[in-house]
Order: sequence, then structure tokens, then C-alpha cells
Amino acid sequence: NGCSAGFPMRGTGGNNGLRYIATAGHCTASTSGWSTYDRGGQTRRSIGPAVHTELSGAGDFGVITAGFAIMRVPLIALWLRAARSDPKCRKTARRYALGVGLCQVGWIALLLAPASLRLYGFVALALAEISVPLWAERAGATAWHPHHIAERYALLTLIVLGESVLSATQAVQSALESDPNMLRLLSLSAGGLLIMFSSWWIYFERPAHAFLRSNRESFIWGYSHFAIFAAIAATGAGIAAAADHAAGKAAISQVAAGAGVAIPSAVYLAFVWLSHVRPHIHARGPAVAFVIAIAGVLVAPFLPGSVLMVGAVQAALVAYLVLQGRSGALKSESAASTHSKAGRCPP
Repeated sequence: NGCSAGFPMRGTGGNNGLRYIATAGHCTASTSGWSTYDRGGQTRRSIGPAVHTELSGAGDFGVITAGFAIMRVPLIALWLRAARSDPKCRKTARRYALGVGLCQVGWIALLLAPASLRLYGFVALALAEISVPLWAERAGATAWHPHHIAERYALLTLIVLGESVLSATQAVQSALESDPNMLRLLSLSAGGLLIMFSSWWIYFERPAHAFLRSNRESFIWGYSHFAIFAAIAATGAGIAAAADHAAGKAAISQVAAGAGVAIPSAVYLAFVWLSHVRPHIHARGPAVAFVIAIAGVLVAPFLPGSVLMVGAVQAALVAYLVLQGRSGALKSESAASTHSKAGRCPP
């Protein structure tokens, strides 16, 4: 298998529009008799450039569109090759090729649209992009490897976490140059580290491949990563904004600065619980713990040292889950599988 680090495979969705992961090479994964190409991530990767480009025309949208067209045209050829070499999956492969091709034509046509219509065009094309795997797989589910899918999303989660840490670190360094209240910055830095490390632990504590056993499960899990990735990135941006506020560079209130960290942190906890933790654990205790943690995070902006408070709440959640896990109270009820039970395309 060869893939650019951090990019999800197959059509489970979950690709994202974060600007710093919008540059990638082509990747494939051999999962059955033929290569199952990066249909979800590669197919919808044009969403990324559009998100961080000025749709009004101020950004270099044409160059970015051309760059991704260069990657996606060979992707169409690969799907057509798969259709030719595997009769059982021919209809599915052709649907992917058609969907990718039509979406790419749409992105190119968007360059010719008036600036006032580009935002609407982007929304329509983004919805079309994430619908291609749903439509193609209805013709027959292709084979895929749950361990590989989980690994791709996990690597991308690490990349987004790393970028968020980098963003926050640079903001704190910039704030130090302004000679602000050192105690406040230390509190913010400690809170930021607690948030990021707790977010890492909560996501990676249990493997996702154990419950990715069908297209339905994998699509729901994969598309939920839109919110997970966005929440991580927004948390990093919120910490940076809080650092600017501490340095007196941001004309926002203390509550607003705290909310910039607390709200995306709450979103992250909610979606990780619903899509990544809950399938493993059906006990009531962890569910209550996540609800309490989300409530505590949302209250933090109204308290002094809000970023540190958010980090402390997440760290307390991690401590609870660790203790419960060691006591044997948390047991995974999902059996691991080597390949998807969705099977291969019908004869």
C-alpha cells in the first residue's frame, strides 16, 4: 500500500476542508483482487482548496483547481481500469469514474462563474463530491480493509492535532514578545497542552477498525470526521486567539476568547463520543462522563483561566476513562474484523 500520510482511503467520507491538508499526492490501497483507489479522499479533495480560497476571486483558485485536476484525471483513468479488470465491480467503478469526472468538470466551470455565485456553486459541488461514494456504492460494495481505513483517519487526526499545536505555539511566542502577563500565558499554555494531549488520548484510546464492518457504519464514522477535524483546527485557532487576547492584541472580551476554545472542544468531545467511543462502549457511566465534560467545557469561558479550565475538564475525563478501563468496567463489545463484511460487488 502506498499513500500520502494522513489521507483517508475509500469512500467512507470524512475528508475535510482544512487548508493545511489540501495538498497531497495520489494514493492507492490494494485491498482485494484489484486496487481500491482513494475514492473518498481523492474524489473530494478539491473541497479543501475551495474552503481556504477567496471565492470572490481574490485567491488563486484557478491554479489550485488546475493542480487538483491533474491528480483527479488519472484517478478517473484508474477507476476505468478497475472497471475493465473486475467485471463484478464494473458498475460501481464506472459510477466512481463518472461521479469524479462530473464533479471535476463542475469545479472547472466554477472558475467561469460570476464571483457572486461562486459560494453557491461551491456548496453545490461540495455536496456532490461527498455524495459520489454514497451513489457509487449502491451499485455494489467494494472490498476494503478496516485496519487501513482507521489508520488513514488516525494519521490525519494526528496531522490536524500537530498543526493546531504549532498554531498555538506560534501565537504564544508572539505574545511573549509583547511582554504580557506571564502568569496568564503560562496558564494558557498549560491549558492548551492539556486540551491537545487529552484530545489525542480520547481519540486513540480504542481502535476504530473493530466496528468498521459495513458500508453503513463506515460512512457514518467517516463523514463524522468533518466535524472532528474542523473542531480540532478551530480549537487550535481559538488558543491562538486567546494568546492574542492575553497579549492585548485582540479586541475581544475574555468570554469570547474562552468561547473560541470551549465551543470547538465541546464539539470535538461530542462527535468523538458519538462516532468513535460509543460503538465500543455501551455502559452508562462513560456517556454520563462525556455529557458532564461537555457541560463543564461550555461553562469554562465564564470562569477565570478559561483555557486552563477546558484543559482540566478534558484531563479529568481522560483520568476517569483510564480508571474505568483498568477496573475492567469498560469492555469493547465490537469484534475486530480483518475485512469489511460488506463484501465485494455482486456477481
